[in-house]
Amino acid sequence: MSQALVRPMRNLGTMRQQYEALETSIERPTAKQAALAANIACGQALGESRSALKAGIFETVGTAMAMGAPVVGSTRQAASFRADL
Repeated sequence: MSQALVRPMRNLGTMRQQYEALETSIERPTAKQAALAANIACGQALGESRSALKAGIFETVGTAMAMGAPVVGSTRQAASFRADL
């Protein structure tokens, strides 16, 4: 590239090819960086979704236990009463 700067008219084609190669080498990591950022954002969104689902599952299990505890207690009491007869 330095030789192209010394003789600008003579090596204009070479300088242009080097410039295009430099542009390509800059665009390649930029595109990979954008893809990486998109993958990281997708991973974060999936993590948040997973956390929300986990919270919903725990809420459902808690509600089922709260609603089922009296039923289980009465079933045990009925079984105990039946065994006492």
